[in-house]
Amino acid sequence: MGHATFRVGDLEAVIGDNEAWGEHQAGYNGLWSLRHTSGTRSPFVPDFTGLNLYHLFDGEADDYSPTVRFEPRRAPMTFRALSDTKAELHQPPTPLFRLESWIHFTLVAPHFIDVRYRCVAHEPAFRRG
Repeated sequence: MGHATFRVGDLEAVIGDNEAWGEHQAGYNGLWSLRHTSGTRSPFVPDFTGLNLYHLFDGEADDYSPTVRFEPRRAPMTFRALSDTKAELHQPPTPLFRLESWIHFTLVAPHFIDVRYRCVAHEPAFRRG
């Protein structure tokens, strides 16, 4: 389990993995909370996240089960603070789709968040390639 609070320019952001912590529910990852210095609260519901890797699916409509649709929410991932302004979420190859991913969040003054997503398919698990 991991998360951290980042403060840059006008922003305060909490970024974390998909495990539960405090009132934050398990299964939600990424940008947990976001506040502007002139605001009074985060626009996100406290126990959920505001920006996260939520679904993986191969475009087939025959399996909308939670195991398939919510795989990134349930598969383990790790959090790393890379600097005072940058965090990484890494998810090893997921059980079903075998998709490994990295999400980098970089806070940039005065009030920006750059998000970079990268993934590698380790097996041909997607039915249409």
